[in-house]
Amino acid sequence: MIKLVRVFVFSAAFAAACAHAFAAPPTSAELEIIAEKFEAAEIVSDVIPFFEPSALAYLSFDYKNGTITALAPGARIGRNDSQIAPIISIRGLQPSKTDKYVGVIVDPDAPSRETPTRRNIRHYIASDLIIGSECSPNGNIITNTTAAANEYRGPNPPAGSGPHRYVFFLYRQPEGFDVSFSDVDLSVIAGFNLSAFAEKTGLGGPVAGTWFEAEVVNGTTTAVV
Repeated sequence: MIKLVRVFVFSAAFAAACAHAFAAPPTSAELEIIAEKFEAAEIVSDVIPFFEPSALAYLSFDYKNGTITALAPGARIGRNDSQIAPIISIRGLQPSKTDKYVGVIVDPDAPSRETPTRRNIRHYIASDLIIGSECSPNGNIITNTTAAANEYRGPNPPAGSGPHRYVFFLYRQPEGFDVSFSDVDLSVIAGFNLSAFAEKTGLGGPVAGTWFEAEVVNGTTTAVV
């Protein structure tokens, strides 16, 4: 299993790309567009009941060819290129050592989007995340202050099951947050109800989110890109 702290070992060039200034906060139009994309992709209803973002989230993967690419919401990525935990960057939240966040990644498409059981495979969950002062080209990079409760698991959808959505949400962490409040068995990644988890732990609605898609075809480990 790969520790999410891996995401913070990145090239100086990538980190310095926006180091000259804090990224401008998103406009209301940009936030409305991302909310509409989540509805069009049916993530709203399939994963959470509503989404009203106040910031923009980006996942950047360190590709095997040596490039680091930030994905647009809904972008398709090769399975093999998404096995190492992504760099998570946020535009619209100020860096702070005291404000903490909870991050979650789920796959709602098991065993397939056409015949889902809504098992919601949990690929990552971590608390005590902070918005750091280091930048990616798309915003400030999230860093861990404690070990992830559920370290990142890369996509591994069944061959022939079509593209799966891997959805990331960022929540403001309430005072006294404890993942055990939700009675989640962290040894079991299937059957994770994100909405119930958020309600039981007092997270409220997510402040930012994005998603990518991956697919395994022909029984191989190479995904359609």
